[in-house]
Amino acid sequence: KALLGAPDHFAIAAVVALGYPVRQPKRLTRAEVRSFTTVDRVDGTPFPA
Repeated sequence: KALLGAPDHFAIAAVVALGYPVRQPKRLTRAEVRSFTTVDRVDGTPFPA
């Protein structure tokens, strides 16, 4: 609130940052879905993706 100059009785619902990145983001990599998902239970069989 102090950074935005908002009074204490205000509630901040959202802040939207606009601008350009300092550097271009790299392409993200992701693990296979079946390595972190399961069917029905936490200890269930891997999700067939």
